[in-house]
Amino acid sequence: MSSRNYLRLGFEHLKDVIDAGSVARFRSTIVNYSNSGEDFPLEPAFCLQDKEILKIAFAPRLISELRQKFHPDFVMFPDIEVQYNLIGGSTSRDGKFDGWHVDSNSEGRKKYLTDENYGFAKVGIYFQDNTDMYGGGVDLAPASHRFLGFGSVRLQFLIKKVVEKLRIIFDAHKIRTQAGDALFFDSRVQHRSSRVEKKGKNENNQKFQSSDFVSLPKGKEKIVVYFDIAYPNSCREFWGNAKRRAQSDDPTVRRHFKGYTSSNGNLGLFKEHAKANGVNIILDYVDG
Repeated sequence: MSSRNYLRLGFEHLKDVIDAGSVARFRSTIVNYSNSGEDFPLEPAFCLQDKEILKIAFAPRLISELRQKFHPDFVMFPDIEVQYNLIGGSTSRDGKFDGWHVDSNSEGRKKYLTDENYGFAKVGIYFQDNTDMYGGGVDLAPASHRFLGFGSVRLQFLIKKVVEKLRIIFDAHKIRTQAGDALFFDSRVQHRSSRVEKKGKNENNQKFQSSDFVSLPKGKEKIVVYFDIAYPNSCREFWGNAKRRAQSDDPTVRRHFKGYTSSNGNLGLFKEHAKANGVNIILDYVDG
C-alpha cells in the first residue's frame, strides 16, 4: 500500500528516476518539437504515438518507485501529456490563491472522494530544477487532500474547503524537484505551478505570453510529462468522468479527453509498453 508520507501529506517526491543522459536527450526532443511548430501541451493523442514519450512514462525506476510508494498493483491511465513553458492559473498572478486548484474538481462533490481508501494521483516527471528564478515544478499545500471522515458529504467538502485555504496560507511551499525527479500527488491536494519569486532588473523572468504560456531563456525551458494513476478500487470513477468530458462543449476539453478514451483511439504502443513492464492499465478494468 502507499507510503506513510503519501497518506499523511498527499504527495511523494521520487528522486533521480530519469538519468541525466535521458533528461538531456528528452529536453532536446521537446525543444525541437517546439521549434518545428508543434502545438503545446502535447496531448494524449500525440503522446500515445510517440515512442520517446512513452519510454519516459514507463521508465523502469519510475515504475518500481510507484509500486513501492503508491500501490504494488497501481493502474495507469493513457492520459499522457507533455507541458512546455506552461504555468497554470490565469488570474492576477500575484494573489495569495492565484492558480491553486485540485485535479478532482471536475468530479464534483462525490462521496467516493471522501473515502479513506480512495487512491488517485497525478504523476509529474520534471526535466529541470524547480528554482526561485525560473520555476519548473509545483507548489503544494501538504495534507490538503484530507477529509473529516464523518458527517454528511456536503459538510465534509465545506470543512475541507476552509482547511485548504488555511493550509495554502500557512503551509504551502515549493517542492524542490530537480531534473530527472518525479512527483506523485493526490488528486484532492491543493497545488499550482510554481511562480517566479525573484525578478531581474526590470521584469519578471517569466514573461507571460498568451494564456498560461511563458517565455523562458534557452536551456531554462519548463518541460513536464504528466499522467494519472490509481488504486485498483479507485480507477473506474475517473474513467467514467473522462468519458463524459470527452463529450464536452468546450473543444479543447473534448479533444484532450477524446484523445485517449475514444474506442477508435490508437492505444497499441501504450498497451505494448504496459505489457512489457507488467503495468496494469485502465483498459484492463473497463469495457471501453
